[in-house]
Amino acid sequence: DLTTGKVRWANDEVVGGVAPGMKKLAGLLANLAQASGKVPDPSSIPAPLEVGADAVVLASGNEILKISTENGRFLWRVPNRDGSGNTGLFLPEARPDVLLVGTEVTGTGMSTGGAVPVQTFFSAYRLADGAPLWPKPIKMKGPLNPPVLLAHGALLSSGGRADGGIKLVEYGTGRSVWGKNGKGIDSD
Repeated sequence: DLTTGKVRWANDEVVGGVAPGMKKLAGLLANLAQASGKVPDPSSIPAPLEVGADAVVLASGNEILKISTENGRFLWRVPNRDGSGNTGLFLPEARPDVLLVGTEVTGTGMSTGGAVPVQTFFSAYRLADGAPLWPKPIKMKGPLNPPVLLAHGALLSSGGRADGGIKLVEYGTGRSVWGKNGKGIDSD
């Protein structure tokens, strides 16, 4: 409780699949990090997204979770079909029934310039039950770049890369509507 500082609920399901020894180790490491003043880079921890007065959505590993803020129960829990990585959660004001998820994925090998290739996949889920709305994710080159949430779709861009593109994607269908065959437009 933000006013009193009392713990209102706890949810052991979040770490339910973890061995008891690992839970203790994770707790010890968290305590050591807190005591040393070393805090993880905030950009590496996806922020929970408030989705109404009584729920939050968060990404944890390769899952997306909707949790009741009243009692800590999972309202739904689904796999992030795009894997795990730096994840952004977005709730379009024009479509509060849609959860847009961007997941940054690091590839294997090297790109032409010698860097590890990075791409971002965007998917949409129905906020009520976590069901995927799009038949497949939308892939963008480069690191996660927050989308521009418009009334009629999400404007996705390739993380500021010169060789990237820009796509306007419909929330309900995942259909890209700009460019030849929906492939987007160049940002050159």
